[in-house]
Amino acid sequence: MKLLYKSRGREYEISQRLSNLIRMTNYKEFEDVDSVNIYLEKNELSYAPVIIREISNKIAYQGEVNLITGHHDLSKDIFLRILIQRFFHISAYNKGNIQLVKNCHYSDCSVDNWTFGIITAGKRKDYIAKIIESIKSQEIPKCEVIICGNVGEIENYSNDYVKLINFNEKDDLGWITRKKNIIVESAKYNNICILHDRYILSDNWFSGFNEYGGDYDVLSLPQVFKNRNLPYWLENKAEMDNPYDVNKICPESYWSKHLYMPGGVNVFKKNVGVSIKYNESLFWNQKEDVELSRMHLMNGYLLRLNNLSTLDAMFSHWQEPSRLGSMLRKIKELCFKLVIKSRTLSSYVKSIEK
Repeated sequence: MKLLYKSRGREYEISQRLSNLIRMTNYKEFEDVDSVNIYLEKNELSYAPVIIREISNKIAYQGEVNLITGHHDLSKDIFLRILIQRFFHISAYNKGNIQLVKNCHYSDCSVDNWTFGIITAGKRKDYIAKIIESIKSQEIPKCEVIICGNVGEIENYSNDYVKLINFNEKDDLGWITRKKNIIVESAKYNNICILHDRYILSDNWFSGFNEYGGDYDVLSLPQVFKNRNLPYWLENKAEMDNPYDVNKICPESYWSKHLYMPGGVNVFKKNVGVSIKYNESLFWNQKEDVELSRMHLMNGYLLRLNNLSTLDAMFSHWQEPSRLGSMLRKIKELCFKLVIKSRTLSSYVKSIEK
């Protein structure tokens, strides 16, 4: 990828391989940009949404963007168009060239104010105390904690810093989507982090966000259990004609439209949470996180990865997370073989019937 741009009367050039890990905040001169030409290589075309979202708040009002893709056509990429229209007027949308004009102001790039939501069924009092302490230790300038669920056992935790919301409807089913929506509705800060009651913030959590920056829509964060990474950057290609796709663990540099934010740790701006609510017809372990990420995508909100702010799991549903990748691959291979066998059998039956 090459960027040729003008800012404050000077011309600059950036050449870098485009990946999910790119952050334009690392380029201090890329600010109040009047015009930019973006040249993408063929193998970078699927990352076009990443660079468009990265530059969106760095372009001056009425600034011009020219996305150049050679002979390759991005005009049929519906998500890219939806994302673009959050920030830009489209003056031309042709094969090999997309011309944009910045037509909105977007200023919520803060990281110094946070609402932390904790959902609970009321069975992990000691865990919740550790979570609250890990949040306090970050020394975030503006911060609140909202605990939603069966809070009868932790009533003494309530104070000016911690708010308790009692909710235990359909706890036997795990109505986590309703609990998370209640937290979003009650949040007073622009940055929201919702946790299941098994995650604590690592010591570098807030300093990692200060380095990563606040220009984001939706984020996944690394999760660690007993010094081993849990799955946190996942792809699931489930669609109406393939509803049972198995999760794929992806490299951090990878990005696709099929990535999703795992439900145990959710980070997003409040405006995203207000406009795209959790689907309350879904319960725990019903792919509510995959469905939510699909809705984010359809509304132009981009999922990214902040690999600088980690969380530690106090327990894991996967006791040996290092084996998860190989297990998923084996399951997927078995499913594929089963599909092939069923199709072969179906063809054989049809041939006999003839």
